[in-house]
Amino acid sequence: MSKPVLKDAKDEPLSIEVRIADMHDADELAAMNLEFNGVNVGTRHILNELAKSREIVVVAAVNGSVAGFACATITTCAPMFSKVIGVSLEKTRSH
Repeated sequence: MSKPVLKDAKDEPLSIEVRIADMHDADELAAMNLEFNGVNVGTRHILNELAKSREIVVVAAVNGSVAGFACATITTCAPMFSKVIGVSLEKTRSH
């Protein structure tokens, strides 16, 4: 059984990937942060945060281009448990 092929408005194949952000996404994340939140944090700040932060950043890529992101901050609340406190689902870009 094959997977159904997603198509865009022009009936072209559409590829959607959701993954954990990495250092290669820093430029796009900085640009989207400015676009969606009005805050210019810069690529260097994004790189530092991806490397050391307790925040998890997930990106959605459409046809290989980052189109949106979501963030969650993880804190330990008990030795064997963690909880998400502050999930921030960001807007996605129109393609």
